[in-house]
Amino acid sequence: MKLQNEFTVPAPVERAWEVMLDVERVAPCLPGAAIESSDGDEHVGTMAIKIGPITSRFRGTVRVLEADVRSRRAVMRAQAKDQKGQGTAAATITSTMEEVAGGTRVH
Repeated sequence: MKLQNEFTVPAPVERAWEVMLDVERVAPCLPGAAIESSDGDEHVGTMAIKIGPITSRFRGTVRVLEADVRSRRAVMRAQAKDQKGQGTAAATITSTMEEVAGGTRVH
């Protein structure tokens, strides 16, 4: 499945880039996410996802695979297992940034 989203933040592209790569700082912005430990570009944490009446809790890693400051392109890979042992989840997140009037657009 491929999901796409874009949003604008009221900050210069240099600052937005710094913050996006700070996984420990960004994780609390995602409801149900928490970072437990970090080692370089790999972060271990948990994430709760609720779909209708069902809540799943996952534990896994997020790793920064690519961070190209010149093109403002970052690629992260998340992999996790359900804490009850009922499944796995994985995602590759590719983000790009561009300077726009009033801030930075993130795709």
